[in-house]
Amino acid sequence: MRDPLSDPTPRARPEHMRHDGRPGLAPVPLRLHGGQPVEDFARLAEESATWCLSASRLARQRGLSLDTMGLAQAMASLPAFETRGYTLEGAAELASHAQVMWSWFMEGLPRIDTGHRHAALLATASMPASVVEDVVTHLPWAATGVLLPNDLVRAPLYRLDGRGAELASTAMVLLFRGGVTPEGVSLLLVPADSRRHELSLVTFVDPASCARFLGASREVRSNEDTANLILLWRFVLGAVAELTAYRPSVQPSASRPALPVRRKRDGRPVATVFTIARPVRVDCRPALEAFRRAQTSTGTGRAHPHAAPSVCVTVHAHWKMQPCGPRSSERQRIFVEEYDRGPEGAPRAVRAHLLVDSPRGAGSEST
Repeated sequence: MRDPLSDPTPRARPEHMRHDGRPGLAPVPLRLHGGQPVEDFARLAEESATWCLSASRLARQRGLSLDTMGLAQAMASLPAFETRGYTLEGAAELASHAQVMWSWFMEGLPRIDTGHRHAALLATASMPASVVEDVVTHLPWAATGVLLPNDLVRAPLYRLDGRGAELASTAMVLLFRGGVTPEGVSLLLVPADSRRHELSLVTFVDPASCARFLGASREVRSNEDTANLILLWRFVLGAVAELTAYRPSVQPSASRPALPVRRKRDGRPVATVFTIARPVRVDCRPALEAFRRAQTSTGTGRAHPHAAPSVCVTVHAHWKMQPCGPRSSERQRIFVEEYDRGPEGAPRAVRAHLLVDSPRGAGSEST
């Protein structure tokens, strides 16, 4: 069994703190046990809850604050930590991640599950900045797990051998507020193969930075790492938006308390999985497969999106903030599935479903 605590040897993480609007990437000083990734991650969350509870009791006894630094000081003196030579800085970093895992565990390990076809639709659906910020600022839980269908998209994961990060399959992500700053938003990536990759963190300094990243220009999206991260964030935020739209009771408000957590006889919470099951008319999986096979495509000019078409074109799935209420003074987040736009009976414009653009002439156009 692998030690869930990482080696305290400091490692350089030049991409951790980013304030240029791009996501920061860092390894997480916790280890999975090398078995099934989702079950291992849930077990690690329970261990983290045990550490945080023990550290909070010790902090009270010593008159320390119960913030991250106070818990780190208490946690560093626990038997599970004091023999490993953690510095206070290293203990503080570990305590911040353990607190997130603790919150997720105490709220019932909430996870969202979707089918592969539905997940591909969400990953390829555009999401404007207003929808991104609305979803991020109204998360249903302090930490929300989202299961990824097998090999849906790849994400940058740090290698266990210390050779940096590489794109690899991810089994699950944990979405939460925080990370670089208290106002930040982050994804904790759970690798599909914990024998090769470790837990990794992708984080933004605030929701606005996340929204700008998802609306990146075509030149930025031509980078393979960036394109995969955009697809991943689209899917994760889309899954949360779908859940809160079709199951509003999961989202606490001033008039509606949070759903009660089911517990076992010993007091431990029962894991809760929310499965989003609805019919999907358009199968976007071939688009994702084509994206994996070739990151290049022919660069072509595009007409204004609101121009009246003289042909029948396909409008791909997207999110939007729909005006509603008295005199359209309010906004409601809605999802628009793919549909045909244009005069009935007009010639159909056939073109490739492009996820990533590249310099002109670098690829071929398919129909």
